[in-house]
Amino acid sequence: MTRKKPVRKKKKQASRPNWLIPVVVAAAIVFIGGGALLVNSSQPKSTAADIEQTLALGEIVYQENCAACHGERGEGHIQLDAPALDSTEHAWHHPDTQIIELIRSGGQQMPPVGANFTPQEVESVITYVKQWWTPQQRNAQRGTIGE
Repeated sequence: MTRKKPVRKKKKQASRPNWLIPVVVAAAIVFIGGGALLVNSSQPKSTAADIEQTLALGEIVYQENCAACHGERGEGHIQLDAPALDSTEHAWHHPDTQIIELIRSGGQQMPPVGANFTPQEVESVITYVKQWWTPQQRNAQRGTIGE
């Protein structure tokens, strides 16, 4: 005679409510997003006066150190083999990190004119030059200051 094994009832697992996972995910998104907002809101916003000051300093730095080779309005100088920095050539293709390195350390033809510039002077002169670029060029430029 064979004995039948007793049928065991499966233990019922505690089920999670269907709404729990979406609520937890949404809470995490809000928490992380809120933290990002706090980080971004702690950075001071540029005012029109700040931008004016930056452009004024950038113009002074540019005219004193860059205009002799690159032209008063960034048009370049063919005889000196100094490229245009305005919207007509390739300056806007370069990320700010590369432009900063050229200002500070120089390049093939360019001397290190900004080796002793303060970070504010470097940022100001780059901001000043960027005003000559089209909005599309400014938006397309990779690695911009303040990203």
